[in-house]
Amino acid sequence: MATAASSNITHSTSKMKVIWSWQSNQEPWNEKQNKKWTRYSDLENTIIEEAYQNGEGQVQLAQYIIDFDSIVQINKSDKRKKRPLKRSVVEVEGHLREQRFFYPEKPIKSFESSNDDAMISAFIEKWISRYTAIAHYTNRKWPEIVEQAAKGILKESKVLNQEADGYAIANSLRKVKNKTEDEIIICAIRLYTAETFLYKLINSVLRENDTSKIDTLGAYCFLLHKQSRYNDQYQIVYRGANCTEAMINDYKQSVNKWIKWMGFTSTSRDRRKAEIFGNTLFVIELVGRYIHMSDISKISVFPDEQEVLLDAGTIFEVITGSQSTQLIKNQHLSKAATEQAAHESYLRSTPILNRLRVRASDHTTAASSSSCISSIQPGLTATTSKNKQIT
Repeated sequence: MATAASSNITHSTSKMKVIWSWQSNQEPWNEKQNKKWTRYSDLENTIIEEAYQNGEGQVQLAQYIIDFDSIVQINKSDKRKKRPLKRSVVEVEGHLREQRFFYPEKPIKSFESSNDDAMISAFIEKWISRYTAIAHYTNRKWPEIVEQAAKGILKESKVLNQEADGYAIANSLRKVKNKTEDEIIICAIRLYTAETFLYKLINSVLRENDTSKIDTLGAYCFLLHKQSRYNDQYQIVYRGANCTEAMINDYKQSVNKWIKWMGFTSTSRDRRKAEIFGNTLFVIELVGRYIHMSDISKISVFPDEQEVLLDAGTIFEVITGSQSTQLIKNQHLSKAATEQAAHESYLRSTPILNRLRVRASDHTTAASSSSCISSIQPGLTATTSKNKQIT
């Protein structure tokens, strides 16, 4: 029997997607009633389809057993209660998810905190300090970290009335807790990319620096932090946002100052998709070895989003830009003047109200690194700060 613990989450596509539904009208076996179908959550749908493709007879969810032989959903509490299932293949639009890729990040002045020069979010750093016995790099206990993450997510899911997805997430993590570090991190990332409460909750907690959630969500945030790798090639990624006038003014007031984005930042290599929603486009340059990010598109549930994930608490310096363009850059090494002029011309041609450019680059020293942002409404740019490294 398959279980929801599977970590090999299947990929959706931008054109066709498999949808599993259960018949939810009051009397599902009464042919005289109009049939009503309710879709499973994104994560449950992925788990069901994976088991189906693997030729398994059943798969377990939080409250139900999915029986492929009879094509029914069975209630675990009362196995006499069964409902028909339906598998459909539908065409879907290939745009980015609005809440994931278009949340407006408010710039936080990183210099206000004595710990903000660290290449790690304060929330994760506090979790490491609290759980040094399992988190210290000299004696890291991955099974204990993963189990704590699973328990914490399940607890939070109950508070949000999202226990079905919480159950699936927790079991997926538990399945890999005794495997290699890479397998654990890949599972954590894949779960983060699914359309569930998880990524929304994680970033809400990080943006608010809600330290009351350290015990429940700190371990999982640590797993996500470990996905980030030093960037070793120049690339540009994009993020859209609906920025209020007050937020734009915050960026303007931050010229020549250090700022940071508190949550894990989802960006895309596809500019056209990033321009679909919002009034502001962040054009983010990643330059240099010490930029903490990861191209997760190959392991994402939604590979066509071409997602590049930036680490929580990435620090940027806002730099002045042209009056027609607002830039945010994350940089250490300056580019040639002709190349910079081409970048600014490129931004001005973008058909969007506000434009932001972010450049990430570094000073080539092993002990320190830097990150920068530039914002894109009238006249903002940014460079990187020197950060101490915490493993």
